[in-house]
Amino acid sequence: MKWVSNGHGKPIKSWCANVEPKAMDQAIDLSRHPAVFRHVALMPDAHLGYGMPIGGVIACDKAIIPYAVGSDIGCGMAAVRTSYSADEIERDQLTKIMGGVRKVVPMGVGIAHKEDQEWSGFDARVPNIQKVHNLIPNARKQLGTLGAGNHFIEIQAVKRFKVSCKATRDRCSDTARHGKK
Repeated sequence: MKWVSNGHGKPIKSWCANVEPKAMDQAIDLSRHPAVFRHVALMPDAHLGYGMPIGGVIACDKAIIPYAVGSDIGCGMAAVRTSYSADEIERDQLTKIMGGVRKVVPMGVGIAHKEDQEWSGFDARVPNIQKVHNLIPNARKQLGTLGAGNHFIEIQAVKRFKVSCKATRDRCSDTARHGKK
């Protein structure tokens, strides 16, 4: 990790060894935003995004910036603990596990579940905003899907947990576009 001082805004803290010049320009612009708190962080996968770098992270003071979240509002990491240690699982078992994941998790641009997915939050957490209500039918089919690009599912041998990524996509870009208006 290194600190990048641009002299005009908040510092930029980077874990990305070779930040693309246009992504760094976005990070510098973002570092000048008055709501950015302390610094801009760039993760190892940082690259050019829409308004701010993909893999860029900020904390804001009393503000929400929809395009800082971007079109992956529903994207997140999930640490899933298993009962296995790395030396207990053979490569062919990993291949079988990932094959099973690919059968049940729709993957790719425009790919979704054929049936609505159940989640109590669709009913309990939806604000009384018509635009948001209009997105629910699509979100019900996309919950638990995986996009394209830098979205992934993987199994890692680490000292404390296993990691996978999950995302719900179209509602994310719709929400970000709505927030931009």
